Amino acid sequence: MESYALPIFRAGHIPILGEWLALPQAELGGSKKIGDEMFNEVFHPIAIRLLEKCDAVLRVTGTSTGADEMVRVGRNLELVIYESAEDIPGKPNACDKHRETIPPRGSAEGEGSRTVFMVSAAGLEPATHALKGHCSTN
Repeated sequence: MESYALPIFRAGHIPILGEWLALPQAELGGSKKIGDEMFNEVFHPIAIRLLEKCDAVLRVTGTSTGADEMVRVGRNLELVIYESAEDIPGKPNACDKHRETIPPRGSAEGEGSRTVFMVSAAGLEPATHALKGHCSTN
């Protein structure tokens, strides 16, 4: 999942994974393994609170009840739901003055980038070229 982050950033957006915030909190609270009481206290609740601050959800393939729940929450919040990273608009920020502008949530007009919450089945590692034509490492 993390391999999507840099291409999404390079497309002009702010990528975020709930795990980036939830796992340190679970560890600080004494969690020893996925699914223990402390893990469950913070993992999905942090993700849901984070979704309230996001503009879109990227749901990549794979079976995951938790990821499906985040998509359901995102839909209830009227977020844009992407099922493929290739559908996320934008161009590399290497040339910001020409970057496609994306209206922020709730705005018919205006410039802005999206905060994209990324979810998938555990253990999936998508290709790093997830945003074809949008991610140049040169």
